[in-house]
Amino acid sequence: MVKPTINNCMIFRVLISGGSSLNILFSGALDAMQISQSAIKLVTQTFYDIVLGSSSMPIGHILLPITFARHDNFWTKKILLNLVNSEIVYNAILGRPILAKFMDVVHYAYQYVKIPRPVGVITIRGCPKVVLCCDK
Repeated sequence: MVKPTINNCMIFRVLISGGSSLNILFSGALDAMQISQSAIKLVTQTFYDIVLGSSSMPIGHILLPITFARHDNFWTKKILLNLVNSEIVYNAILGRPILAKFMDVVHYAYQYVKIPRPVGVITIRGCPKVVLCCDK
């Protein structure tokens, strides 16, 4: 669980999941960013098991800048996010596409994300307390 900056807004409760093949932004976070509806591109595919045991029809998808940062070392890339109108404890789920784009190395047991950069490695530590709260 990390706190990246998406579209110049720090977003809390973001899950990094190496098992997910999608980058998902949930409607609550989208509303908080006050993004215009005209920026959203409509899609017609259905997602399964985002919310366990059910299917979800996405609102659409959008290309937004995502920044991972640690003090003076940061990296920003534009990432395609699928928008889903479901209420779960996470604001976003970032999957394998973002891991590949940022060349992240994730250690789930220690809750670290490491991103190599020419200036030095960006190390982001997850918050175990938030993970336990979301798990309940």
